Formats: sequence, C-alpha cells, structure tokens
Amino acid sequence: MNYYLKKSLIFLFSLFFVICITFFLMKSIPGDPFTSEQEMPKEILDSLYAHYGFDKPLYVQFFKYLKGIATFNLGPSYVYEGKMVGSIIKEAFPISAFIGLQAILIALIFGISLGVIAAIKQNKWVDRFILILSVSCVSIPSFLLATLLQYVLSIKLSLFPIARWGTYWHTVLPTLALAATPMAFILKMIRANLIDIYKMNFIKLAHAKGLSNMQILIKHALPNAILPVISYLGPITAYVLTGSFIIEKIFGIPGMGQWLIISIHNRDYTMIMGFTIFYSTVLMLSVFLVDLLYSWIDPRIQLKNETKNFEIPLP
Repeated sequence: MNYYLKKSLIFLFSLFFVICITFFLMKSIPGDPFTSEQEMPKEILDSLYAHYGFDKPLYVQFFKYLKGIATFNLGPSYVYEGKMVGSIIKEAFPISAFIGLQAILIALIFGISLGVIAAIKQNKWVDRFILILSVSCVSIPSFLLATLLQYVLSIKLSLFPIARWGTYWHTVLPTLALAATPMAFILKMIRANLIDIYKMNFIKLAHAKGLSNMQILIKHALPNAILPVISYLGPITAYVLTGSFIIEKIFGIPGMGQWLIISIHNRDYTMIMGFTIFYSTVLMLSVFLVDLLYSWIDPRIQLKNETKNFEIPLP
C-alpha cells in the first residue's frame, strides 16, 4: 500500500510542477496572442487585456488558472473566437489517441514476434536481416520515414492515401511511421532477453524434463523476456505522443499535434498551456499505470521498495 501511495503522490506533485512551469514560462515569453505585425490601437489592446484578465497581477492570473484546471476548465482560445480549449482537445484527442494506440499495438506485435524469431535464429541470415531492419528503423527519423512511405506506397504504388483524414486507410501510413522506432527497440530488447534466458539453468532443466522448444518458449522463456518490455510502455507512450506532432503535420491529420503547432505559431497561451498540461497528464498517467502494472505482475518490486524503508544503517 505504501508503494502505491508513494507513486500517487509523485504523480500529483509532478503534475503540479508541470502546471507551474508551463504557466510561468508562457508568461515570461515576450509578446502575447494579440500582438501582430499590424499594430493595434492602445485602447483596443487595453480592452482585450482587461477582458481576458491580463491586466491583473501575475499571482492572481495563476490562481485563477489553477481554479480553472481544478474545475476542468482550461479557458477559451485567444485566437479562435468562441472555441474553448477543452472542446478542441475533446475533438482532436480521439484522433491522436487512435493513431497512437494503433502504433503501440503494431510495435508490440511485430517487435515481440521479430525479436523471438531473431533469438531462435541467432547468428543466422534471418537474425542478421532482422537486426539490419531494426537498425534502419532506429536510424531513420520518423518525419523522413513518413515522407518515404508517402513516396513509395502512395505516389509510386498507389496503395494508400497520401494524406488527409477520412477513412481507415488514411491512418495506415502515419501509424507505420510512428511504430517503426519503438518496434525496433522492443525487437532488440526481446532478442537480447531471450538469448540470456536460454542460457539459464531453469531452461536447461525444462529441456531435461522433455518439454518441446515451443512449450519452453511460451511457458518459460517469453513471459520472463516480456517483463522489461512492460516497463518500456511508458517511454513508448512518450515517443508516440511527441512524435505525432510532426507526423500529423506531414499527413494533414486534425489531431492534437497539429493544433499544438498552430497554437505555438499564434502564441495562443491557453491553447499551449492546456495542450501541454493535457499531454503531460496523459504521459505521467501512462507511466504511473505501467509502474502499477509492473509491480502487480512482479510483486518483488513492492517488496524491494518496502524493505529499503526499513533498512537499518550500519555504524
């Protein structure tokens, strides 16, 4: 119970820290959403500042913003009149989440499958080919891979739509571009873990008992090899969330990444802060849930943390 409480407090403190840093950094940036190349009359600017509370002291604006977050009100967009930040997130997040979850699922399925094949066929041509594939996926940036996929699969072969958002087929290329790098990391992790596990005594004992190679793989080797991959789900989520910014822009997808880029260009404070806080919450929540899942699967983690608290320092 102490382990879960500690993780919960760390999550809440980290979220509060992100809110504070985001708010004060945005306020320290020169300019504002109403500053443009065409100068506005001072009377109009003063009226806009008074309407949105920019004329109030900074601490008043901060506590007002905290109150809004506590009531799930991220405020209005300063650029898109009549639009609330919360409603924009509500429209855009399902699109980004669909592509992100699809990318994570593909990365897990193909990463684990290819990693198993590479470990079984260690030092053979299949293993070398898979390793070359994984190195290529890691080396090529996602935006360059997205462009290559568009050129080959859309322009040359006409298999998928080149961009925009409509049918399910519009999600294939951005999903592949996002899934490539995490798939390569999972592949190498599974391969290395399985090679080490197959050298252990309990695998030799399983062979001595007469279990088949497939039984040993499914019942003994693979469950142990997958455990570190579960802890990697948090960083995968972070990569998919941040990587989607450029991918959504390249493919013209109306997800959160594209909205965030536009809001940064327009200096739309509430949009930038709202999206940053929302992204941070999703990221930290995913890491938090992965930690809880990992501790539930492997209770030794909880025991290790609890015993550390009761260690008696030696003189």
